[in-house]
Amino acid sequence: MAKFTLSSHGLTVTTDFDNGCLSRAEILSSGEIDCWIMEPADVSERGIFVGGSTSMADACDFGYHFRIDGARGRTLRVKIHSPREFVLKPPKELSMFYANPAGPVVSSDGDHWRSAKNKTLHRDGAHVTIEVCDQFESDSVYFAHQHPYSAARLSRFSERISPSPLVKFGRAGTSTEGRAIPSIRLSEGKADSKPLVVVTGLQHCGEHAAGWGIEGMIEYLLSDQPRAKTARATHDWLFIPIVNIDALIEGRGRLHSTGKNLNREWEGETSVPEIASIIKTLDGEQRSGHHIAALLDQHGFSTARGMWGFYVPKLEDANAMEKHLRFVECFRNTVPQAYITDAYPGMTCTGAAKRWGAVSFTIDGWVFNREWDPAKVGDVRKCAASESASLRTHYEAGRDIFPLEEVRASGRLFIDAWLDFCGL
Repeated sequence: MAKFTLSSHGLTVTTDFDNGCLSRAEILSSGEIDCWIMEPADVSERGIFVGGSTSMADACDFGYHFRIDGARGRTLRVKIHSPREFVLKPPKELSMFYANPAGPVVSSDGDHWRSAKNKTLHRDGAHVTIEVCDQFESDSVYFAHQHPYSAARLSRFSERISPSPLVKFGRAGTSTEGRAIPSIRLSEGKADSKPLVVVTGLQHCGEHAAGWGIEGMIEYLLSDQPRAKTARATHDWLFIPIVNIDALIEGRGRLHSTGKNLNREWEGETSVPEIASIIKTLDGEQRSGHHIAALLDQHGFSTARGMWGFYVPKLEDANAMEKHLRFVECFRNTVPQAYITDAYPGMTCTGAAKRWGAVSFTIDGWVFNREWDPAKVGDVRKCAASESASLRTHYEAGRDIFPLEEVRASGRLFIDAWLDFCGL
């Protein structure tokens, strides 16, 4: 959908910034704004058709991210409308707000977020409206359905860690629209003989928590913690935090601008420039002697208290399969509720395992809190499927999302699990 800026009654509503997205807005008065996440024509029984494309439904993670200017000292009543909450994704309906059923969150600077105050949920048939009545001390305030991650945020984070001699910035690939896909490499000492661990994120541009979690992984590796020092001494680490950078900047819901799912393009030949160029970069690493020991493809992020899902590639080599399962068991030492499921064809984890011999996973993580029944941990995927989050999770059941800092701090879970897997 197109970016826009609307001004009236001393207020401005805009999506004309990195990751901004909203279908339309109407400024009714100096203290009341109506916003529409999407139009009824964009929604079908099967999913959400973004940007007029009906080739593939963007069936989840569709959100909103907009800024209101002129808010200082005002009490604003903001209504956020959606023509429906649920879209059909067999075997059951899926809430479009599942990534954060406790939204919206608000921020004065785009970096520090809090839950909006005085928010209520209204239903009129399929139509849902979230109403927020809040007072703001800053002139500008950002609204989003979850803690949004953006290329601008990654640039600010990169600038903050740039003084470290361990950090090297690079270009992992090139997007469909010609944008650089940034990479961050952490290396200590000579890297010629060190195995390489690769971490990718935001192939699905609506899964914003992956960006925050990857920041947490990097911060932990740069710390003075003993295990962080061990991880740097024994491995190089290559992070590609934003794979689907075009769609993230444009504020799309989940898929690529062509309607393709980038996490199905990693086996065989691909015509998608993002994946083709990243594979070329990683082939170069392998040829130069940097064995790719692992590839962790992050989709969302959670905490030790939350739900994680590991998609495992189907491999004929029994030893390779044993390694994959052993890593998950190392992770489960801290997060016993993590579940395993078979990877779909073309997933990143399968492509990386077959192409480079890497221990590789596509990993889902959810930022919303839920109650766990220890008796169901062994069958947690069925448990999770029966408790899919919706707006009712927060507004009626009272469950909230994990604090952003807890999500960031959970990056160390993967570093520690990898060291345990390696016997370090």
